[in-house]
Amino acid sequence: MKKIFIPCLLLFVASQSVDAQKFNELINLGRYAQANAELASKNEKRVVFLGNSITDGWPRQRQDFFKSNNYIGRGIGGETSPQLLSRFRQDVINL
Repeated sequence: MKKIFIPCLLLFVASQSVDAQKFNELINLGRYAQANAELASKNEKRVVFLGNSITDGWPRQRQDFFKSNNYIGRGIGGETSPQLLSRFRQDVINL
């Protein structure tokens, strides 16, 4: 039994390991990294829209409205709540 269990366990662990880079790419963690870096001073008051595909489309549909009100769109289509939380600091708090 041990002869079968240990190799199966090792195979399972190896198949489940995903390195941090692939995980970050999977959840689009760096999607707004360049846009965040290009923002002006942090002292400005801002409103950040964080969400899924609906939120992702707003800044493209209403570009003038977002720019004139200093609104920032940070939506990613298909994103779940845990994925939102994983990028909340870099895409909302740090802005």
